[in-house]
Amino acid sequence: MKSYLLSTAAVVAILAATPAFATDHYASTTGSDSSQACTLSLPCKTITKCERISMPGDNCLVKGGTYFETVVMFAAGTMDNPIVVKPFDSTPVIIDGSGGAIGTDTVDVGVSYITLSGFEIKGGKRDDVRVFNGAVGVIVDGNNIHDGAKHNVLIYDGAAAIINNTISVGAHALVLTFDSITTCTGLSSCIAGVSVSTNK
Repeated sequence: MKSYLLSTAAVVAILAATPAFATDHYASTTGSDSSQACTLSLPCKTITKCERISMPGDNCLVKGGTYFETVVMFAAGTMDNPIVVKPFDSTPVIIDGSGGAIGTDTVDVGVSYITLSGFEIKGGKRDDVRVFNGAVGVIVDGNNIHDGAKHNVLIYDGAAAIINNTISVGAHALVLTFDSITTCTGLSSCIAGVSVSTNK
């Protein structure tokens, strides 16, 4: 496994990037994944579909409600134009992986330059959030992450910034795994290749 350093400067650049031609896609619990464009009037049903059709710089905006799914990120952003997955408005959005098969996660991020922000993420049968496959430029920001069966956040062969989250109630609150297996149950130490700040 390789680990990569995501610098503070890179985090700032990703957060500040403003693509010229961003498209907003939408997900709703009352939507349908047969929607080809996931528009505001014809939203997708799953966050996975909403993210999958996104291009670099696009936003996947998730309407309020509880989404019982394993969210799998398929589309990658770029350093200048990340794909942002966040709630549509201030209505709470819960991503609940408790209905998945044994060994599944609530959110899988195996592609680069993804920002995941503003959700309650819970119930993974393995991990709640897993970053893997060498994904870099991943930002997990402002989420409430809890009750993963093994780990609430696992960074496995990738680089991520874990910022302003509430991470609690799991076998391990935060676990970072690299070339040599390293387990971190704290939220501000044991960080090799991952930046972790202002979580609680």
